[in-house]
Amino acid sequence: MKESTIYEIGLSLLDKIGPKRAKRLLSEIGSAEGIFKEKKEHLGKIDFIGQAIIDSINFEKALIEAEQEMEFIQKQNIHPIFFLDRAYPNRLKYCDDGPIMLYGKGKLNLNPPKSVAIVGTRNASTYGLDLVEKLIQSFSGMNILVVSGLAFGIDIKAHRECLKNKVPTVAVLGSSLDWVYPPEHTSTLDSMLENGGVLSEFTSGSKPDAQNFPKRNRIVAGMTHATIVIESKEKGGSIITAELANDYNSEVFAFPGNVTQPFSRGTNKLIQENKAQLIQSPDDFLRFMSWGKNESPQMTLFDDLSEEENKIITLLRPGKMHVDLLKHELRELKNLNILLLQLEMKGIVKSRPGSFFEL
Repeated sequence: MKESTIYEIGLSLLDKIGPKRAKRLLSEIGSAEGIFKEKKEHLGKIDFIGQAIIDSINFEKALIEAEQEMEFIQKQNIHPIFFLDRAYPNRLKYCDDGPIMLYGKGKLNLNPPKSVAIVGTRNASTYGLDLVEKLIQSFSGMNILVVSGLAFGIDIKAHRECLKNKVPTVAVLGSSLDWVYPPEHTSTLDSMLENGGVLSEFTSGSKPDAQNFPKRNRIVAGMTHATIVIESKEKGGSIITAELANDYNSEVFAFPGNVTQPFSRGTNKLIQENKAQLIQSPDDFLRFMSWGKNESPQMTLFDDLSEEENKIITLLRPGKMHVDLLKHELRELKNLNILLLQLEMKGIVKSRPGSFFEL
């Protein structure tokens, strides 16, 4: 474990400093350790924070709590994943409200070439469960990561079908990793650790309180390339996840259902309001995403570009990235802005609003 981990955990525990302000501090100071060692007078001058907030923060208390959390994660063999770590989900990095710290267990690859969230009602019908089964079977051998929330119904069916078909799967919890919810799914979660695992932003002892699940949903939506909704009421966690995915410019899909059934109203409404693409089969989804079984592998590097330009392209492959993150990841490149401009002129990279770049 890195020496800086205690400061990174501490940053996530600072009172009145949520993800957005924490990222602003990181952009200005450069590291979590630097934030704790910087003079309060300097921190208070940073935009969107202010001296009053900085003066009210107990930095020592946050580090004491971080030490306690370090002891817990070491005993439980939990992987701490910081916002600036390469292991952190790249797609989640450009979600403004994405967490600063994640905690994971298992054989986790959170930056696969293909990933999809599968969500839906806890009260799944035979129709919905059959759709999940067919969908996961179609993913077998395609290196697609399936992400869901371990809940009853559609979620747990997706995880179990992944285990059956050897498809990697990750559960995102609305509680800490020492408080698996629902407890009935603990054995399934244990089996998932060999080909995927479990993820949470919550520190030890965090119960599965109601306010935690919308936070969980933003991770599910933010870290994946696409979200598929299978059966849902008009309101609920699945609809929240779909709307978050839309906000994050991720693809959203829904299977239509019987208009007389309450657990079809949510999916049908998503389609009606153009918030989700209608799909009727796994092939529809794979075709929309261009994830065919016989697709040719993508070129990993451009032969006519420099080594420095290819480093930028490699980082941008999973999706958009903020210029501050590019600067952090490519600290050795002193001419990053010039390289980005050159790649734009060659038609390889596009600049987006908010200082984001993408291929």
